Amino acid sequence: MNVVILSGRVGKKPEVRNTPTGQKAVTFSVANDRKDKSGNKITDWFNCTAWGNTADFIEQYVDKGSAIEVTGSLQTRSWEDNGQKKTIYFILVDKVNFQQGNAKKEEN
Repeated sequence: MNVVILSGRVGKKPEVRNTPTGQKAVTFSVANDRKDKSGNKITDWFNCTAWGNTADFIEQYVDKGSAIEVTGSLQTRSWEDNGQKKTIYFILVDKVNFQQGNAKKEEN
């Protein structure tokens, strides 16, 4: 089972694009803080992508600094660049909820 649930703050305004077939996609990153063994704060950044109705919701309600929880699956994308294999990991978002401090909205 591939399920990711992540909460944190959105790093910058989500980027919206439309595919040639007219599908909407939104990309954004979520910052999540943790502490290392010495107690120092470390911020991890997670790239997220959403499509369709979820993308519409994010475009309308989510902005830089929004405290959100995303539910989705971990995905990879690989390609070759000048003979070198590259891979990225991202969360394919299925659902978004706002955390405390934001207006109470939930994407269905």
